[in-house]
Amino acid sequence: MISDAIKSIDWAGTAYCLTGHICKVYFREPARKGLEGLHYRVKNHSVIELSPRVVNPDAMLMLFLHECGHARLHFDDLKIHQSEPQPLSRPKHSEGHWQSPKITMREDDAERLARKWYKFCRPQTTLEGKHRVLRSYYDV
Repeated sequence: MISDAIKSIDWAGTAYCLTGHICKVYFREPARKGLEGLHYRVKNHSVIELSPRVVNPDAMLMLFLHECGHARLHFDDLKIHQSEPQPLSRPKHSEGHWQSPKITMREDDAERLARKWYKFCRPQTTLEGKHRVLRSYYDV
């Protein structure tokens, strides 16, 4: 279950500051089975889904930053969905999917950017403080 501390944050506002475009952020099981987080494009905005099974605030923040990394780096290359799929409506990726060099590179790029953002906000002790600092990242 998602804590009140996690619910009280403006995740979509932080995502907008980091990605440069509108992002809807949902705490629900991702559309793709077997994942804790997912980013996809619907028309002209991003959708980030974060599993409510992730209860540790720092783990949730890292997951969020990873998906924001995909939104910033890969938005223009993504298939454009006309509507949001239902949670758990898509099958699990095959093991071969994760071995693809293109997928491996995208995952590594998103993770590298997430770690850079996390390092920037780490001195803050609260989740709210981390988000406040992240919203200023591209103003520095």
